[in-house]
Amino acid sequence: MGRRNGGQAFSSTAVDFASFLWGTVGNGFWEDRQDWTSNQWREQLGDILVGFYAAYCGGEPVGCFELRRDDNSIRIEGFGLLPEYRGNGLGQSLLTAALEKSFAMGGKRIWTQYPVTTHPAAEPLFYSIGFKSNSSLSP
Repeated sequence: MGRRNGGQAFSSTAVDFASFLWGTVGNGFWEDRQDWTSNQWREQLGDILVGFYAAYCGGEPVGCFELRRDDNSIRIEGFGLLPEYRGNGLGQSLLTAALEKSFAMGGKRIWTQYPVTTHPAAEPLFYSIGFKSNSSLSP
């Protein structure tokens, strides 16, 4: 597990922990990895084009996001908070951390694609910081 520090996101490559976060944060919204094996998670987390990040507040995990690099483009995937931390304003901090990590990875174009099954608060949050429908955020 990554270092723990209030309100900051750090890389996490622990298979069981990543699987737990993805499954709990995305429960009811993300179904693409619900049946993944440890080997599938290990392969995903070992991909040099992927960064999986856990967010902590007060020493407790509160959410996660995943970044996938493709040339100068970074896709934010699996962005969200654990149910008990939703609605407390932490989403803005998590999205800021995701953007900072994206730009640090060399992203010139940051984008996301949310299906209808995503938590309803995600889309307005992305719009609030400058994302547009069918577009991306550039520095």
